[in-house]
Amino acid sequence: MTGVKNSLSSPTKSSQRRLRIGIVATEFPPMVGGMEQHAYGLAKALSETDDIHLFTHIRNAAAAEFAPFPIHPVLVCDLWEDVKKLSQERVDLWLTLNAGYSSLTKFLLDPVYAYCHGNDFLSPWIRQSRVDATLQKKMGQTPYLWRFAPWLSKQLVHKRLFRSLSKARIIFVNSHYTNGALLQVFPRLERPIIVSNPGVNDHFFADQRPSQVSPETDPKTLRLLTVARLSSAAPKKNVENVVHAIALLKHEILIDYKVIGDGNRRLELQALSHSLGLDDCVSFLGNVPNQQIPKFIDKADLFVLASWASKVDVESFGIVYAEAAARGVPSLMSRMGGATDAVEDGRSGIIIDGAAPQDIADGIRRFWQTRDSFKSDEIRTFADQFRWSTVAGRMRQAIISDLPF
Repeated sequence: MTGVKNSLSSPTKSSQRRLRIGIVATEFPPMVGGMEQHAYGLAKALSETDDIHLFTHIRNAAAAEFAPFPIHPVLVCDLWEDVKKLSQERVDLWLTLNAGYSSLTKFLLDPVYAYCHGNDFLSPWIRQSRVDATLQKKMGQTPYLWRFAPWLSKQLVHKRLFRSLSKARIIFVNSHYTNGALLQVFPRLERPIIVSNPGVNDHFFADQRPSQVSPETDPKTLRLLTVARLSSAAPKKNVENVVHAIALLKHEILIDYKVIGDGNRRLELQALSHSLGLDDCVSFLGNVPNQQIPKFIDKADLFVLASWASKVDVESFGIVYAEAAARGVPSLMSRMGGATDAVEDGRSGIIIDGAAPQDIADGIRRFWQTRDSFKSDEIRTFADQFRWSTVAGRMRQAIISDLPF
């Protein structure tokens, strides 16, 4: 049946068996990004119950030094070349963490389970066929046809991905939004689809702050925090509109806003804050080591990241909101893409319909007026569903229930 599979079968005796799982993840640390962190967190959690062998890009060879499971840096993002290496391995099943590698279903005899993030099938980058590349090159060299080459290439890749995904045992997606996008691109896809949100690193659940605000905290000051890349490559983070929103509220609410992150837009954003007369309430802290971010979240009343979206650039899931929830801190976010899976409006945060300065200002004002209704313990309980042990356990149960042996 097409669509989201909401229920999982009860555990069976086979769930006690230690499986040999081959995970294919070209995006992996030490590279930085959401897909990279997802791959590491999931593989690490599964390694508690199974024998994990992770196959990644040759550029990630350094991962072998810190990963608690075998790393094989042999991939080159070319399916033709990578199949030769993977077909020599003996595993019980394959779990591909990039939609492009779902094409392994055409070449490998072992069961293949595919995980899709969004951009990996909307704008795939794994080279699927040398025939496609050759055809695109010839079209690019032909008068009047070169302009159609990218479009044709994408159509051919999507056609191959549809055939491949149609042979996957189960398709996992990172959010309900991604599920909808997948079925929009491949409306005739008839495979079980399970929403499996990414998990939160364990250190966000450790040494959690007390439920009560510390005595030295000024109850008249609203402390806001954003953690984001301040890069022109990530404009949807929308920090500039948060700054504008604070300017709208500066005569109404006493605000202390801190921004963690760096990039080529940092100086531009600092200049904007200065021009709006916000030097006394907006601080740009630059990059902070991931292990230290929880202590900054603990000092915040509200985590703010009101991303905007376009047809080609959207948040498929918002792990930062789940990280804030793990610390018992509510979030303010815009109703864009799959990030809404990470926040429950009125319980773990506030969801606004737009991402303009006035929308953000209205959301901050709503929180300020209702802040006593947000309870840290309830927010942390909401975040428990994002523990890696829980996320991996549910995926594993779904796979165990489906395995043909």
